[in-house]
Amino acid sequence: MANYYGQARTNYFAVKDDEAFVAEMSKLPVEVITEEKDGKTLYGFLDANQDGGGLDSYIYDSETEQEDSIDWIETLQKHVAPGWAVILMEVGHEKYRYLNAYTYVITESGFRELNLEDWAHETARNELGAENVTPASY
Repeated sequence: MANYYGQARTNYFAVKDDEAFVAEMSKLPVEVITEEKDGKTLYGFLDANQDGGGLDSYIYDSETEQEDSIDWIETLQKHVAPGWAVILMEVGHEKYRYLNAYTYVITESGFRELNLEDWAHETARNELGAENVTPASY
């Protein structure tokens, strides 16, 4: 049996309230990263999954002994500053059986998702005229 190995990160972006963003992110399985640009602190994060599993969709609360889901889009939308975008990317693989790459672009008012394999299939069919496109997996 093969394990999935993934990694995720964001770009650097401005937030509405630095303290509120850092406080919320400290409760989630991420490592907050910062960059100074034009006298302003920009934030981003890396997945903190030590086993290479990528960005977690759930977090375990030891106090309630419950597993709660993480809605990354909702969480980031409420923090991202007006005029800024969060680019959340994850790549991963399970040996050569599956390769995974996706991106979310998140602003305070909306989001878009791009799955690399879906994009490749749509491009092959709709832009390049291919009639036969198979998945890049076993």
